[in-house]
Amino acid sequence: MEHIGLLAGIIAVAACLWLLISAAFLLLGARIAGVVNRSYGRALGIALLSGIASFALGYALGGIPILGAVMASVGGFLITALIMMPIFNTSFGKALGAAVLAWVFSLVVVGGTAMVAAIMLPAVNNAVSKASLVQTVANGANIYRAAFSPYNDVARSHEKTPAFGSS
Repeated sequence: MEHIGLLAGIIAVAACLWLLISAAFLLLGARIAGVVNRSYGRALGIALLSGIASFALGYALGGIPILGAVMASVGGFLITALIMMPIFNTSFGKALGAAVLAWVFSLVVVGGTAMVAAIMLPAVNNAVSKASLVQTVANGANIYRAAFSPYNDVARSHEKTPAFGSS
């Protein structure tokens, strides 16, 4: 039961982040499309409403193979534009342009993030293997020092250790 609560919390945080980022991209798309009456709060409301409506449409059309996914994607753009029209007080063309631009921006950011991760993964793996090698060498050096130290009581118990300062 504890894992279900953790999973629900992660999903809730991811949904909130998606909503905030989606609203930012929608606001940027509206700015480029020339929508005059725009604000982040309105974009946040549009992102929430269109996300819920697009999810419902995708769920309803999900049973249709291939064509359902295409219809849900196009329908998502149309739903977003229809919701955006009264909230931003703009035309359908500008609203549709802003929705498409927001989608393109999110694809560019996700694609860029995936490319950076793909480039960094071999370097990170290399660094981890080198760190493991350094740790192994350090452990070996510590074992050597412990076993062969001139002041080690266990290894040199038969010899008398000289006092500090005496020769």
